[in-house]
Amino acid sequence: MFHDQLDNARPAWQYLVGQRRVRRAPTICCDTPNFVNSGVDFFDQAFVFMGPIDRYDWKILGKKELYIPYNTNRYVMAHDKDVIGPHFCESGLCAMELHRILGG
Repeated sequence: MFHDQLDNARPAWQYLVGQRRVRRAPTICCDTPNFVNSGVDFFDQAFVFMGPIDRYDWKILGKKELYIPYNTNRYVMAHDKDVIGPHFCESGLCAMELHRILGG
C-alpha cells in the first residue's frame, strides 16, 4: 500500500509473509525496482507515471476531439460472449462519448 502526498513523498508499506508483519517499504518512485516481482521490473512500468512530475519531459501537441469509452461498468461486469460483437464491443455495454482531449 502506498499513499500519495503533495510533497511527492510516497510512503509505502508491505506485508512480509515470513514475518507476518507489515513493514515500511522502500520509497516508491520512478525507477525503483518492484519488490513484489523480486526486482524484475520497475514501478513506473506498471503505473506508467510514478513519481514527481518534474522527472518527465511533458509536451502538449494540441487538442482534438475523440470518442472515448465512458462509464464502462456494465462492460467490465458482462460475460465475455456478451461483450464481443462481430466488429467491436456491443454498443449497449460500452458508452462512447465525444470529449476534447490533449494529444498528438
